[in-house]
Amino acid sequence: MGPDFTSVYARATRLACRELDGEFVIVPALEAPGEEHITYYTLNEVARAVWERLDGKTTLGEIGEALEEVYEVEKEALERDMFQLLSHMEEKGLVSKLS
Repeated sequence: MGPDFTSVYARATRLACRELDGEFVIVPALEAPGEEHITYYTLNEVARAVWERLDGKTTLGEIGEALEEVYEVEKEALERDMFQLLSHMEEKGLVSKLS
């Protein structure tokens, strides 16, 4: 089952986040010394807005309401995109579901 609007997520702590050349980039810490490749993730503007609100306190419903006020997007599309984004981020270890 995917996230619901009462769910609360937090960002993982072992990440580097930076804006590079106009893109927001997340780089997980290397897991093993000598690891040869680096995996990184880029976020578009809306995904970054979701990311920045994943504080371990704010519910997905509250995040969705805040984003609806800022971006002109249909609620159903925003909900679907948030669920897909968070499912992917959770799978990659970038976020964890707290409740």
